[in-house]
Formats: sequence, structure tokens, C-alpha cells
Amino acid sequence: MRRPRIAAAIALLSTLAGCARMIATTELRVDGTFTRRLEFHVPASDNAQGVNIGPKSDDIFGFPVSPAWTVTKVKKDQELIIKAERTLKAADVLPSDVLLKGPKGVALIINTLSIRQTAPGRWVYTETLHWKGEKPAELKKVPAELVTSFKQALPAELATDANIQALGEVAFREFWRALFGPGDPLLSQLLLHPDLAERKVLRRLGTIMNAALVEKFGDKLTQDQRGAIVKRVVLKAMDDTKTSTKDKANPQKSQDDSSPLTALTFVVKLPGKVTATNGERDDITGEVYWALYAEAVAIGDVTLTATCETGKQ
Repeated sequence: MRRPRIAAAIALLSTLAGCARMIATTELRVDGTFTRRLEFHVPASDNAQGVNIGPKSDDIFGFPVSPAWTVTKVKKDQELIIKAERTLKAADVLPSDVLLKGPKGVALIINTLSIRQTAPGRWVYTETLHWKGEKPAELKKVPAELVTSFKQALPAELATDANIQALGEVAFREFWRALFGPGDPLLSQLLLHPDLAERKVLRRLGTIMNAALVEKFGDKLTQDQRGAIVKRVVLKAMDDTKTSTKDKANPQKSQDDSSPLTALTFVVKLPGKVTATNGERDDITGEVYWALYAEAVAIGDVTLTATCETGKQ
């Protein structure tokens, strides 16, 4: 029994690894200049026999083309790697350099980048990702399955349409961000290690949903009742998500209403001590990073921020 399970896991990992991904690195120096590096990884559009095996790089990303950028391309194994780099001053206006494309080449995600000196020796990095494309169908209203879960979990006297709609919006937003990031996106764990993903999602949503239930219902629900409601809703949402995410993880599967799953990583290296950030700190490299899938932006702008002070160590 073990071999088929291992083989299935390896096959699924291979599918996920074939997804497009991008790493954007911003390195600021004390003098206020910074270097921006973009690295795009996309499945090679053909194999050694010239057979088309996936979308072309230009179908997934828009690449920097101005003379200010140094661009290199290399094909490695079944992957095309495109690197772009330029150096700017903090006062310079950097046009959007992250462009993710949706169906038919329409712009899906763009970014804005700002590096400001707010006081002597204090620098603030801010990067915002904005969704420009059509929102995924599942974000246009609270999923029917989630509505049903709340109806079944809440006491009858509390299960009004207004209450369910309000709670459903909170739950679905947080579940979406738990899956797609930023902050340790759990999508791959949901597919490969659902028990671990379940615990992490319950922990992440538990605090937020418990607060929402307390705010809305006060002492009409006990702590045990609130915990049972959150668990029932989360488990149902996870179960309904597994099949759709397996399809979306496959960049070779044609879909009319969605683009291949794309992983995004943003890294910033600042001089001095990082005093505040909403990202993950790496004390070894001195960097701050954010990891997410592109779909994270569909539910609302994602803003990445980090502050440093050069006089502190």
C-alpha cells in the first residue's frame, strides 16, 4: 500500500513544481540606492522533441524591457529562467515591474514599490500588489457550501441570513489567505499533508472566527460551541477545496476561466536593524521575505512592508 501512495505524492509534487514562479528581491544600501532583481521560472514551452508541453513564458508574465534593465535568459532542464536587474535611487519612481497575466494575456496583477526615508537613518520599504483582472468566480459570493455549514452549525435562532452572510465573508477571506498567503501559504500542505494543514488552518482561523462570533453573539454561544462551529466550517471548506486545487496546480491543463498556479516570493534586504515588518525575518541572511500564490491578491490588495534603522544593530 505504501508504494502507490508515495508514487502519487511524487507525481503531485512534480505537478506543483512545474508551476510558474517569480522571486523579486530588493536590496537597499545606506546611501539610498537600491537594486531590484527579478527572477522568473516558467515551464519550458517545448521539450527536446519540440512538443508543446505548457504555456509560453509571455502568456504568464510581462517582463521588463526598458534599457535600464539587464536581462538574461537560460533554459535549464524543463525550465526557462529569465533574470532582470536594475539599480535605482530611492527617490526614483519605479513603474510596475511585476506583471502577471491572466487568460488571453490580460493583466492580472501589477505592483507599486516605494522606498522612503522617513527620518534620518530610517527607511521604509512598501510594496503593494493589486489585482486588475476578473475576480475568480468563487470570490463573487460566499460559497453555498460555506453557507450550508454555518446553517447547520449555528443554533437555529442565530442562523439568520444576515448573520450567515457576515460570518461567511470573514471565514472565507481568512481561509483564502491561509491557502494562498502571504504567511506560509498552506495550499501544497492541503494536498500533500491534509492533517497538518487542517491543524494550521484551524489555529489561524480559530482566533479570528472566535472573535467574530463573540462580537456578533456575545455570551449566546459557549467557548465549546464556538470551537465546534469553527472546526465544522473549516473542515468542510478544506474538503471542497482539494479537488479544485489539484486541477489548478496543473499548468498543462487548459482552463478557460483561470491561469496556471503561480508562486510569488518577495525578498527585501535593508541596511541596519529591521524594526517593524509584516513579513518573515531571516536572521541568518538579514532578509525579510513574503511567500504567496498569485490568487492571494484576488481577495484584496496585498501590502508588504518593512522598516529599518541604520543606526541600530
